[in-house]
Amino acid sequence: MSIGVTSEEHSASPSGDNGSEGLSKVETEVYDRQIRLWGMEAQNKLRAANVLLCGLSGLGAEISKNLMLCGIRSLTLVDERNVTEDDLDSNFLLENDSAGKNRARASSQKARALNPMVKLEVLEASVGSLSTDFVSNFTLVVLCDQKYSDVVTWNEKCRQLNIGSVEKKEGAVCDGDSGGTSSAPEAIDVDAENVLEKKKYTHLAICIVIPR
Repeated sequence: MSIGVTSEEHSASPSGDNGSEGLSKVETEVYDRQIRLWGMEAQNKLRAANVLLCGLSGLGAEISKNLMLCGIRSLTLVDERNVTEDDLDSNFLLENDSAGKNRARASSQKARALNPMVKLEVLEASVGSLSTDFVSNFTLVVLCDQKYSDVVTWNEKCRQLNIGSVEKKEGAVCDGDSGGTSSAPEAIDVDAENVLEKKKYTHLAICIVIPR
């Protein structure tokens, strides 16, 4: 699945020409279904969001797809690891000849094609090497299948910076939202009846549009 619009079409469209609080006509048409779901105000928050995603495992690939399609401002992919045979089986953004290449770099071409209106950047680095100043530029930090020590460290730093953070492992959602009360992530089952009450979100877009 991809969005049928080129970056040229997007940039050529006058912002706000339809009175939609900053969204261009092209954006409003492309995101029409989700605007109907969560409203124009929420879509504008997504449009202004810069997301940092660390870890291009199969799970990270799925999350990056969802973030690209929902219309955030920018997505930065971070990974220091190279593609293995197991990655080729789980990450649909990779090509068959990606083995041995950096996971973030190798995933970027297909990810970018999903939505040319979203700025996509790649950083070949480990989570532990990221600086606080660098991370402070983001609205949301997503850690996929990272070491527990890195999860705890960045969850606490994101709290201090008032930046949303979500830590995800295969088969569970981890509570790392910066509005929480514990620096250690709590694995939970995803249940539609308790997601909003406990501020644990099935779609990362909700982490951006609901105030912490």
